[in-house]
Amino acid sequence: MIVLFEFRKLLSLRFIRITFVCLLALNAILCVYSARIPEGELPSDSVDEFFEKYYSSPEEIDEYHEFILDWQREQEKRIFQQHSLGVFNVEIDELPSVYAPEGFSDSLLFDKLYGSIEKIRGYPENIQRVIDKAEDNLAEFRYMNIPDDAYTCRYQRKVIELYSEARDNVVINLEHIRGWNEYFRYDIVNLFIFAVLLAVSSVLFVQEKQTGMMPLVRVSRGGRIRTALSKIAVLLLITAAVVIVFSAETLLIFAFRLGLSNPANAIQALDDYTYSYNIISIGEYLLISLSVKYAAFSLFALMTAAVSVFLYNYALTFTGGLGVYGLNYLLSVLRYLNADSPLKKLNLISVSSVSPLFVRFCSANVFGGCVGYQILAPVAYISLILLFSVICVCKYCIGGEAARFRVSSVFSSVREKAAANFLMKKKHTAANHRLPSLFSAEIYKTLISSRYIVILLALLAVKCLISYSSYQPSKSFSDGVYREYMTTLAGEMTDEKRQYIADERQMINETIARREKVQQEYIDKTITYREYEEYLKKYNYAYSRNELLADIESHAAYIDRLAAEGNEAWFVYDTGWKKLFLSPFDWTLYAALLILFSGIFSSEYYSRISSGGFAQILRVSKKGRKHTFAAKILTSSLISAVMSAVWNIPDIYFISRAFMLPLYKAPIMSLEIFGESRLELTIIGYIVLFYFVRISAAMLFALTMCGMSCLFEKALSATAVVSSFTLFPALLNRSGAEIFGYADYVSFMRATPMLRKGLAAMLIFMMCFTVMTIAVLMFSKRKWCGC
Repeated sequence: MIVLFEFRKLLSLRFIRITFVCLLALNAILCVYSARIPEGELPSDSVDEFFEKYYSSPEEIDEYHEFILDWQREQEKRIFQQHSLGVFNVEIDELPSVYAPEGFSDSLLFDKLYGSIEKIRGYPENIQRVIDKAEDNLAEFRYMNIPDDAYTCRYQRKVIELYSEARDNVVINLEHIRGWNEYFRYDIVNLFIFAVLLAVSSVLFVQEKQTGMMPLVRVSRGGRIRTALSKIAVLLLITAAVVIVFSAETLLIFAFRLGLSNPANAIQALDDYTYSYNIISIGEYLLISLSVKYAAFSLFALMTAAVSVFLYNYALTFTGGLGVYGLNYLLSVLRYLNADSPLKKLNLISVSSVSPLFVRFCSANVFGGCVGYQILAPVAYISLILLFSVICVCKYCIGGEAARFRVSSVFSSVREKAAANFLMKKKHTAANHRLPSLFSAEIYKTLISSRYIVILLALLAVKCLISYSSYQPSKSFSDGVYREYMTTLAGEMTDEKRQYIADERQMINETIARREKVQQEYIDKTITYREYEEYLKKYNYAYSRNELLADIESHAAYIDRLAAEGNEAWFVYDTGWKKLFLSPFDWTLYAALLILFSGIFSSEYYSRISSGGFAQILRVSKKGRKHTFAAKILTSSLISAVMSAVWNIPDIYFISRAFMLPLYKAPIMSLEIFGESRLELTIIGYIVLFYFVRISAAMLFALTMCGMSCLFEKALSATAVVSSFTLFPALLNRSGAEIFGYADYVSFMRATPMLRKGLAAMLIFMMCFTVMTIAVLMFSKRKWCGC
């Protein structure tokens, strides 16, 4: 009964329904876009018919294939003969298509058919190479006296065992594989499922607290453990429903657009799963993948729910869920993690994709044992699901009123003393009879009384730590040589610099070319050891700088090319500049803006009085409409601009400390990353533009957040909407849907990725977003002011 009530309560939220429907529709659009047949690709029906023809009469197809190969060899021979006679404009005869549809060549059909045949025939040999490599590694480890019970030896033996079984038992049927490769590669759907579950889990436990019903629910019969368990059951059921609906929609669209081949074929028939050791069919893998996805998404939903029972705040819970997703995404893309690292394989992004667990054998060292991730992942995820379920139940049951959002409770006494001192001082000033201005009151309410200042300081501290760890002085030999060359050549191109580069290249080439000759002279004892040692020093110098000088030569050619086009570029040591201008997306600033401004209007609606929200009283008071609205907008603009400026300071400090930032008067196109932008600015001019765009992006984001907070009256709804249209395009763009690059707000906040497309592209994007922000503010003003 409670489960049904909780389920109906969630579905009654318009925000949840709209989010689900919109994301389902967006997924359908992207599926249709992703499942398109590339231009010039053979129609799948024609390929299927050709494969059927081969099944019925393979001798006929093989004979005609041999005829085509002989004909192609004759054509190549004739072309070679004509070229040898000096005739290069040779007309090539074309065979009429027998099996391919009009406009296509039979050779395309034969490539697909015999490519599939070759893959099937070569499968045992490919797997045997894996086994042979493992046996060689095992023999080498034994030669090195590594114990047989060591993890490395256990891993090699496991590889031999599993792949030997796969080699002997996997049977790949010859057929045209349709749809399955594209379906299993389509990971964008996972992003939409994460978003829906983030919205659901953010409100599941918070509703009662925000509406003031928590004390009543907790003292009622079954209001603690049974209610908490019911909420978790509903969350798991909704997770299952969301995974099934989105996956089914995706599968149906791919089936309709591309068709699906026989799911009974072995999974090794798919392009990405050739080296999978699992003896399962494509259909079985489909069911397994849905189960694994369900476990991953359930864990994410419960982790977000666990955040909510500690914070009981919509905006903070939503931001915390985004943080959980962001951390897992970071673990999935970190390059310096070992490919088989548990952090790389067991994060939510990798597990929800499923394929990283199945494309090949990978394992973890568990107390010296070799445990495959296909076993470890379910065990770990089921354990974590149970753990976070227990955390949610326990915290919900024992939290009481202390479970409110009290991140800054330790600072309460300090804040109260500061407020008391402030009031005491006011009594001794001439302004003691005047109320503080709306502007100062809004600043105080936004930062101090809301206690968000503590979160901002914490995020700023995280930002400083990230900048400190990211921008350490380079110890790279290559960068040291590059800095030496660029410092020597710094400035405009001159004839002397051209000669320096030419002399350096000549010296390097001559030194490297003399190597064998000098070695032979030393062997013949025609030169002394000291002379040979001197040569080796020169050779090491030349060899180590050979490729690095090529970079300098390439930059010199780049300068000449721009000069021919009427543009100017210099020699500039640009390592530090590139670090500054290509700094990554600042998620700490994004989170700070999201948290701070999501409640700037919604807090008025949720400040409860007997007849409803406090906004009703505020709006009928003197200056409670236009003046209050203007004060909130002005406050948001000022705070967001200051925050953006402050958040950029750590990057500037640590980069300038670790790297040289020379020649700020040089043209910005001296940095090759701006070669296609055609920006006629100096580096210092670009710095001004760079930070202007960044601060503008932060201000527009904050103002849009304010407007949405007023329109939706709920922090969670405003947070979800704004984060969706600012983050989704970036994530979709990085997932392969490049068309969303034109609506990428993340690139706008980073500034350089947008400016590299050209000043016009950046201005168009800024104007469009500004117009949208103004429209949102106009609607929100109409709602707040009632006019």
